[in-house]
Amino acid sequence: MLCSPLQLNKLILRRSSMRRSLAFLACLVLFASLAAGETLQVALVLGLGGVGDRAFNDLALEGTQRAVKEGIVAELTYIVPKSADEYPDVISEFAASGKYSLIVCNGFESVPALREVAPQFPEQRFVLIDAEVNLPNVASVRFNDWELGFLGGVVAGLLTRTGKIGFLGGMEIPVIKEHLAAYIRGARWANPEIGEGDVLVAFVGSWRDPDRAAELAGEM
Repeated sequence: MLCSPLQLNKLILRRSSMRRSLAFLACLVLFASLAAGETLQVALVLGLGGVGDRAFNDLALEGTQRAVKEGIVAELTYIVPKSADEYPDVISEFAASGKYSLIVCNGFESVPALREVAPQFPEQRFVLIDAEVNLPNVASVRFNDWELGFLGGVVAGLLTRTGKIGFLGGMEIPVIKEHLAAYIRGARWANPEIGEGDVLVAFVGSWRDPDRAAELAGEM
């Protein structure tokens, strides 16, 4: 059965959220299988958006909490740093404790700290979500986020009545720019009439400023 563009958009978002949550669970299942017989203790370092963002951090927490319920993880500790400057100390404290089988860092904000801290603890195993650090004790997990952006663009291209579309991002970071590029490609695939000047783009500069987001959206 064919679905409307709005139904398609809801389906895209729902499946994307499910995929991220299950990806966390899958990572922990894989690690548990490699560390057979070991009681898995996990520390989760969330992004600055914090718990309750109804997106990136909540999905990370949901996946790890599910791993606890299913007996994959024996104990979970999580923390939300108050600023980017806190990441090195937070990650160092977890690693120095020697308690955790795995330290999971959620998002690009952990990258500078991991590059600094991970070499100091070569026996500690880290997982970095949605970014990349090339170190032997860091496993980087990336998603094909551009697929979501492309399909979102298809929806926008099908729904626009003016030939113009808008893109409102949170932070202007690589993963969001990938979304934007794919969004534009998807929109033009669905509606070839959309030209260079027909894509309105703005970035909020924050993950938690709905008032500013509404203001920017209203200006489009």
